[in-house]
Amino acid sequence: MKNVIEFMKIVSSLKELQRTGWKQHGVTGIIDTTASHTFGVIFLSWLFAKDGHVDTEKVLKMALLHDFVESVIGDLTPEESERIDRDRLEESGLNTVEERLPPPLTKETRSLIEEFRKGESEEARIVRVCDKLETLFQAYFYRRANRLSEASFRQFFSYAEKTCKQGLGRELLDEIQDAAKEQRSSMKHRSFPRRTPVP
Repeated sequence: MKNVIEFMKIVSSLKELQRTGWKQHGVTGIIDTTASHTFGVIFLSWLFAKDGHVDTEKVLKMALLHDFVESVIGDLTPEESERIDRDRLEESGLNTVEERLPPPLTKETRSLIEEFRKGESEEARIVRVCDKLETLFQAYFYRRANRLSEASFRQFFSYAEKTCKQGLGRELLDEIQDAAKEQRSSMKHRSFPRRTPVP
């Protein structure tokens, strides 16, 4: 089969591509990659697909591919996306990726990525919500481990809130918010052992 080596080079690059937003917000050490983010989005999308009347296979494939062109264009933050013509850049990236795919995957890959970008189908809307939610879950886990500031966590929450406005998305958003409040409260009331005076 043609292009399998090139295809797997794309997959491998996504496993190593660190997500830009975390570095910009001061997260150090082992940082979430595009591939690990995609892994989480797939699981969330599976959960959402089970909750509705949609094509589950399409949802899972779309979740798998939603950031696939980042192998060419890199991971762009929302601020960077506002400064450039992201649609044009993604189209150029998709053309490049398409040239490297095994022929049986080419047509379906383009169709699913374009459907996700338009965000008009129920399947695309599910993956878009899960994309934002997975990032917020990761922000919550980083915050809980003291690897992300409170201000940064609130910023990621605001990003997700713009997309997760109803249904299961809003329900999970509220759960994360409640868990974050409990975490803040426990940190405020945490008692520290008194130092023993030096004689």
